[in-house]
Amino acid sequence: MGDFADQVDTFFGPQTVATLRKATAKSTGHVQPVFVESLSGGTASVFGVVNESVTNSTNTSPRSEVVRIDVQMIDTKSGWKVNRVNILQSPGTSPFATP
Repeated sequence: MGDFADQVDTFFGPQTVATLRKATAKSTGHVQPVFVESLSGGTASVFGVVNESVTNSTNTSPRSEVVRIDVQMIDTKSGWKVNRVNILQSPGTSPFATP
């Protein structure tokens, strides 16, 4: 399992998933153009911007966020895969409750 899979398993553990379900949190995102920052052999660094909209049972009006991310990619036998994701600008508040 790669770094990204470990990140997902860590962040979306059972307690987080239960909290998201209880809050009926919903998130939709629109990925803006993605830019390759560097490419060297079998690795690449990619920068992206995501416009995210979040709602939950407490806040039914969508809250919009702009999230900037750095994605580390690796070239595998089955093509390019995400190896690690770093959020460079975190969303302003938690999607679980009112700000």
